[in-house]
Parts: sequence; C-alpha cells; structure tokens
Amino acid sequence: MKHLVSILLGLIYVLQIQAQQVEIKSSRLHGLLVFVYSNMNRPHYSPYLKEYTEKSEYADQMKAIFSDYADVDRDLNTAVNYSQNIKGYGDGFGVDDLFEIQSAYAEDIDDLFTRLQTTMPMDTFLKFKKMVKLTEPIYEKLIWKPQYSKLSEIEGIDKENAKKWKLSELFETANHFYGTAWPKEQEFLIALYPIPPGKKHSNAHSLGPFESVGTITDAKDHAGRFSVAFHEMMHSLYSAQPTEFKKELLSYYELDKKDADLPYRAGAQKFANEVFATALGNGWFYEVVTGAQDKASWYNDAHIETMARAMYDLTKTYLQQKKRIDKEYIKQYVASFKIKFPDYPEEKDYIFQELDVFHSGDFFESPDIRKSFRSVIRSGKLGITSTSTLFKQKLEIENEHTNLFLVSNREVARMNIGFRNQIGLPKKIQAQILKGKTGMWKWTDKNKNLRAIAVVKDGELSNLFKQGFGAY
Repeated sequence: MKHLVSILLGLIYVLQIQAQQVEIKSSRLHGLLVFVYSNMNRPHYSPYLKEYTEKSEYADQMKAIFSDYADVDRDLNTAVNYSQNIKGYGDGFGVDDLFEIQSAYAEDIDDLFTRLQTTMPMDTFLKFKKMVKLTEPIYEKLIWKPQYSKLSEIEGIDKENAKKWKLSELFETANHFYGTAWPKEQEFLIALYPIPPGKKHSNAHSLGPFESVGTITDAKDHAGRFSVAFHEMMHSLYSAQPTEFKKELLSYYELDKKDADLPYRAGAQKFANEVFATALGNGWFYEVVTGAQDKASWYNDAHIETMARAMYDLTKTYLQQKKRIDKEYIKQYVASFKIKFPDYPEEKDYIFQELDVFHSGDFFESPDIRKSFRSVIRSGKLGITSTSTLFKQKLEIENEHTNLFLVSNREVARMNIGFRNQIGLPKKIQAQILKGKTGMWKWTDKNKNLRAIAVVKDGELSNLFKQGFGAY
C-alpha cells in the first residue's frame, strides 16, 4: 500500500513539473517604467498613458521631467542581435527590453538600476534614473493608487481562469504547432500594469518568457483580455523555434526566387509572426475558453486581421490534429495572401520593407519624428543617413534595398544634374519637382532597383506616408 501511494505521489509530482508554469502578478515598478516609456513617446507603449497625464494636474511637472530625453532614448535603443539572426524573426534585444523585464523582478528603483548599471553610459544612465525617480510619486498618485484595487481583483480572476481554462495544456498544443519544444522548467511571467478606464484597447508585448500586459481596469471581457496575453506567449514560441526549423520555414517562402509572386511570399513571411499569434490567441484560445469566436476585431491592422481570419480554419485543424507548421501550411498561407491582397506589390508596406533613407537638413533631429517615421512605414530594415552634402557627394547606395531620398521643398534648387543622374531620377518626375510640386514618387532604375523621392514642406514629414504616391 505504501508503495502504491509513493507511486501515485510520484506521478502527481511528474504531472506538476510537466505542466508549463505561468506566474501572473501585478507589478508597480513595471507599470512605472511603462509609464515613463509612454511619456518618452517610445513606440509600442500606450499613448493613452501620456494623454492621461497631459490632462492631469501633473502635466507641467511631467513636461519638465521629460523636456530633454533624446540622449537617454538613444542609449535605450542600443541593441544586441543574436548570431543566428534569421530574416523575419528579429532575434535579439535592446537595453530598453532589459529594463522592462527586470522592472518586474526588482524590489525598487535602486535595485533595478543596480542590476543594469553597465548597460548605458554613466551620464545617460544617471539621467534616466533621475527621470524615473522624479516620475515615481506622480505615477503613484495618478495611476497606481487609484487603479490598484481593481488591478488586484483582475489579477485574482486571471489566476483562477488560468486554472479553469487549463492554460498549460493549451500552451502545450500551441508549442507543438510551432515546433518549439519550450522547456518546462522555463517559467512564464505575465506582468500586469494598470491602464485607467477610457481606452478601448489594451497594450501587450512579448520579451521571451516575459509578457507585459497593460490592463484596462474597468474591462469586463476577461477572456478577450487573456487572449491578448496568450497571443503574446505565441510570439515567444515563434521566436524560440530551433534555428534549423526557422531556416526550414524560411525556405518555404522561396524569397530567393525572383518572380512576379515574390511580393506575396515576402508579405506573407513578413506578417507571419503576428498572423499566427492572432489566429491562435485571439481566435483559437478565445473560442476554446468561451465556446464561440470573438466577433470583435482581432488585430488593428488590415493585413494581420484579414490573414488571421483567413487561416483560422486551417490553423484550428492543425491544432486539433496535433500537427506542426509545415510546407503545405505555408503554401496555403501564401496563396491566401495573394488572393486577399492582389495589389500588395504596389503597397508602400512592400516597397519600403527594406529601406535606406538619405536626407539633408533637420528632418530627423526630433526623436519623436524618427519614431513616427519608423512606425508608419513598418520597415523590416531601416537605415537613415543624414548628410549636409546630399547633392555634392557620391552616395553609398544599397541596391537590394529601396532607397528613399528626402528633400525639403526649400532645397529643390540645389538638386544638381549629378545628383539626379546618380539616383536615376526620371525626367517626368524631375519636371514635376522643378515646377514646385511636393509629394512622393517611385520608379525602378535601369537595374530594376526600387527608388523613391519625397519633396516635403517644413513640418509635414509626419504626414508624408499617409499620402499615396504622386504630387499633392
């Protein structure tokens, strides 16, 4: 009898350690750091937090704290890429990511900065620390104290739902679909931070085994909100796929094959991470735990929303049959992308997917404009070259990328024949520009390389990519 009890206890222990461990907790320090990032206008963080601050009694104090942060922002952007960096995976991390992850584990601000004291130059490191410390009492009064009780209640609901919905089992099914083999001993941490009522959409993103989840404190759709966290966990699985399997998947898109369908294969591959995560998180997970598909928008992007829904039935079949993503799945995905977006080869999203920008003047002096530019064009690879001698020197042009030349309308007269010949500017476009037109034009040079030129008025760069090609 004792032997049987020992066996049963052993089996229970094995089952416990085999289940994927997920910790869910509210994090004040993490919320503070996200609040700081939002007020620095960093991309991928809720702009609502800054808007909320600007309407508060602390607006002037916050404006003073964040009056000069360009150097801090620059050093937070310092990145490390993994040696096996593979197209479409973005393998690597930034200093900003390290601060964000550690903010959920650190005891306080001093502990956080002690953990990361060698990640930035000392002057900007101390400046950043001072910004965070000055912001802390404002965050405490404006966000944390008023929202904490509601956030704590949501945390409790999430923990209960994770058990009721058998989160670990759903994760394992997704793990097999991605071909990842995520280690059982690697715990996931889902850090919740509060977003005050008034916003319809929450913010969340994945950093390996760490998930940052902004939580609107009056939200009632707990399944919908948790599906966002599951969506982010799927990004972790996609990123953690074995290197050889990543290469195998990439080969299915045949990106080296230069034919008329290349834009569709490239577009499908570019959106794959978000499409798959949306199909599994906002689609499959939600349906499993509620018994019905989510009728609300799954993702605030037409390409991703459309393709996640288009691939949902096939994805659900693969999950039910415990099948891994394979060549046939990718083949159907690419075919569906071509049907849904027949004009994709002409979209800016494709034309600017690998982009080198050349400009003179002060287009990118503001870090906010730089971020806005990156966000709008969503370039996978973006290089920005500023030179005061744009029209005088021989430019180092990467022919495999689209090259965009930004010119202020005040500088048009300086566009000499040498510059126009070097970039292969067609005469029809030259004529419009020399007549004083502003706008953006594209062409293909004699070597079939994509080129574009934009002539903009002062202060209008942020609106440039909302327009189509041509004069306006």
